Amino acid sequence: MNISKSILWFLFVALSMLTLVAQAQAQAQAQAQAQATELSLPKVDDLVGRTDFAVPQSPAFTVLGVTPDGVINPTSYRSLALSVLEGIDPDGNLQSGLAIDTKPYILSQGASLTLDQYKKSDIKRQLARAQLSFATSSGESGSSDSDKQSLALRFTPWDSGDPRLDPDLAECRKKVIVLPDSDNLKDDNDSVTSEEKKAALEKELTKEDKKCREEAKKRNWNAGSWDIGIAGFRADTDQGDTESGYALWTSVSFKISSKGQIITHLRVNENELIASDSSNGVLEFSEADSVFIGGRIRYGNERGALMFEAIHINRESDSGTENGQQYLLGVEYRLLEGFWIQLAVGDRTDGLSADDSPYYSGQLRWAFSDDRLLR
Repeated sequence: MNISKSILWFLFVALSMLTLVAQAQAQAQAQAQAQATELSLPKVDDLVGRTDFAVPQSPAFTVLGVTPDGVINPTSYRSLALSVLEGIDPDGNLQSGLAIDTKPYILSQGASLTLDQYKKSDIKRQLARAQLSFATSSGESGSSDSDKQSLALRFTPWDSGDPRLDPDLAECRKKVIVLPDSDNLKDDNDSVTSEEKKAALEKELTKEDKKCREEAKKRNWNAGSWDIGIAGFRADTDQGDTESGYALWTSVSFKISSKGQIITHLRVNENELIASDSSNGVLEFSEADSVFIGGRIRYGNERGALMFEAIHINRESDSGTENGQQYLLGVEYRLLEGFWIQLAVGDRTDGLSADDSPYYSGQLRWAFSDDRLLR
């Protein structure tokens, strides 16, 4: 098994993403210097980062089939996210993996993209929402191990929870008044300086602005959305088996009251490498085409949720056609701002995997958003 190949691929993509981040930060700094005379109070159209509250999920991990997740949650993603995986896959292998997800257009052009352009231009809005996802995983067990990589691209044509298009949030933030100039705060009979008054007023207005954003999070954490995506993947085993394939998917989510969400999902995997148990206990691999149809129910709030997932799988391989189900029960919880943890247990009906035992995974997810990508 060529583990170094996976590491090199991941380092290459990570370096590329960090280069884009550095470029975006340089543009933001240049713009900040040009506006050095302006107060750094949150503006009405400053809606990125502090209002992007979707739970980070890497579709590249899901396509690889190394986690219990079978449903990809549609969402307008954050600017940059990192996921770390430890768990047992459906074939009973211990899996360790890393995934990086980003919005290339936002990272490269976000400093010059205005909110008005985002609202009025369908093309720029879709480019800004487009997400690039890369994942690599390494599986080890007593009978076999493998390296897997995936590169995915997804678009979100519809997102009713997009904070940049939320009229209630915009109206709430418009009520946050603009701070007056220091000269207008002067009072010869007042011992408190104008700068002290401005600092106190800025603190109060920032508090009011935070309330607007928190209300938006509670209102839109489970909002409806639709995404479509395509991914390419590759698998290499220690037995010399290598297979490259692709996946196509679409997901639609619907809001159920203030506490629930239903997600429907359809995915096609072509030329994936699947494992089966042989008579001597060593995993054997073969090529297969699979169709996944299912859904997920989430119940909770903007800080965390319980989830249940059920998927029907139709698989065609050289050994024939198999039909079965896959189930998941899990929880996701926000530890800190931008940091999430997901714990899940899954199971498949007999014949769909080399190991009939339940499988588990734990993921630590981190997401970053620039607070001033839209101006």
